[in-house]
Amino acid sequence: MMEPTSNTPTLRFVDAICSQDATALTERNIQNDVAWSDARWVFAARVAESLEGYSAAIVTPEKRDQLLRLATVLGLRPFDANLIIAIVQDSVRCGLDPLSQSTADRLQMVAAPQPASKSLPRQSRLMICAWAVMLGLAGALALVRFFGG
Repeated sequence: MMEPTSNTPTLRFVDAICSQDATALTERNIQNDVAWSDARWVFAARVAESLEGYSAAIVTPEKRDQLLRLATVLGLRPFDANLIIAIVQDSVRCGLDPLSQSTADRLQMVAAPQPASKSLPRQSRLMICAWAVMLGLAGALALVRFFGG
């Protein structure tokens, strides 16, 4: 069993997606400033619009499903999206504005969205090819009918 090098406990996170070394929580937060155009803030604003029940801050299952689909489009992982929902709900339940400075500060703890992949999924590429073939055949048929009489 390894002995710790220091008596002070340190909370460290490993970024599994990027396969980077562990970084301290404070170092990670400095890199993730939340701006009004940040996907995390945009998603938090959509969550705030979806809340029901005043201080109960309820998100119905249907709205949660819609929000999670939006989060995917924005590049957020489902875990991070659910965390943002919880942060906004907690702000309202504590009597704060859902988009207060406290909410913005806590959003910095959520991992920044991953850039969208430039390549299309295999299924999408197949659909594009299928449509191109069908349109090509339709165009060829139209030309045969037009010139063939």
